[in-house]
This record gives sequence, C-alpha cells and structure tokens, in this order.
Amino acid sequence: MKPQPTDLEWAQGQVPTPYDALEVRWAQDTDDGEFRMEVVSPAGTSGEVWVPLASATQTISLASSGATWLRRDGNYDVYRVGAGSFEFTSAPVTFASLEILVAAFSTDADVTSGLIDKLEAAAAAKKPPIRSNIIDAFTAQVGVQTGKALTPEQAQLLVTLAVALR
Repeated sequence: MKPQPTDLEWAQGQVPTPYDALEVRWAQDTDDGEFRMEVVSPAGTSGEVWVPLASATQTISLASSGATWLRRDGNYDVYRVGAGSFEFTSAPVTFASLEILVAAFSTDADVTSGLIDKLEAAAAAKKPPIRSNIIDAFTAQVGVQTGKALTPEQAQLLVTLAVALR
C-alpha cells in the first residue's frame, strides 16, 4: 500500500485479494502536515505500508502495534504488516512524538530511559543554546547505540528528527 495523496483531502477503497478485501482509508490536513491512514489486511496476507510524510527531515510517523518500521524512503516511512487492522499517522516531529519513536525502536530499557531523559530535558530547556547542547548529547548517545540497541537505519532517523527540533 503506497498512497500518493497529492491535493486530495481523503480517500478510501478496497482491493480484492484471494483471501478477502484489503481496505484502506486515509485523510490529510495539508495546513498542519498531518496524515492519518487505516489499513485492514485480511488473514493470510502480509506486505508493506508506505506512510506519506510532509518532509523527510521534519516529519515523524507512528504506527499502531503490530506494524514494524523498516526504513525511510524519500518522503515515505515504510512498515511491514501482517493480517489485521493498523493505524498510521505522520505529522511534524515534536519532542513527545520522538520519545514514542525512541521507545518503539530501542531494544534496551536503560538506553530507552537515557534517551527519553535527554529529550525531556531538551524540551524543557528555555534557551536555544542549552536545547541544542542537549540535542547534541542525545545524538551522541544514539550514535553510541548504533548497532547495539538501535539499527543503523533507526539511529539515522532519530538523529535526523532530533536535529529538526533545534
């Protein structure tokens, strides 16, 4: 599933499969850069869902449980799904949404906690230079965890999105 929303505000449809219909509904608000999509895939199926992004460097996508983030490909985040109902959103990155992504990506609870602590401190920083220094510390810690608690692709995305929050 790879929607190409252009100027449409919403769309929905079904595609027949040998197992049952694949259902998709999506809506976007171009004023605030938000995109929401629901996908219902029938039993016995699996595949990729491509979630459109308003910006490859300043937009974050989040998915309901059961969907696995694979990669960022241009202005899309690509997820693997099996059978079931899935919800996806994309919107401009915030500290809170980046915390959710860290929790979804990290395989080590201590790493997750340390990264989220840095994001919370950066969000609370009133002065831009202090926020920038904390974001630098966050990105450095992400770099240390590349290949450990984070895949290289996950680490690169976290760094890209953190830089957008400066």
